[in-house]
Amino acid sequence: MISLNFKPRKTPQIRLEYNNFRFILNQTLINMLKLNIGEKLMFKFNYKEKVAYLFKDDESDYELRSLGGQNSLRFTNKNLAIHFIDCFDLDSDNSNSKFLITEHVGNLHKIELIKEVKLVQLSFLDFC
Repeated sequence: MISLNFKPRKTPQIRLEYNNFRFILNQTLINMLKLNIGEKLMFKFNYKEKVAYLFKDDESDYELRSLGGQNSLRFTNKNLAIHFIDCFDLDSDNSNSKFLITEHVGNLHKIELIKEVKLVQLSFLDFC
């Protein structure tokens, strides 16, 4: 699991919305993979290492669609969402999770869970 403070628009990411099993790909990922509406993706999972891999595939059921005016693409699939929840040991009571594309080998792109870090502002009190 990755723990970092990231800038969503600058890192290639996938967001999974649990309530409707929707996957949303951000513009950075779309540009990196040169994806277009109508193209299809495939996923491979390694449950032991808690990672998944993404690649383009013509035979897939996961066809990309536009996300109404946003610079994102989406697709919906309940079975794939369940694989993500199981592989990454996610709490399905949460509303969504974000995944970072961390590296690629050939046409496989590694997907890892992002553990969001909330920044806390501390201040010093002067007791003198």
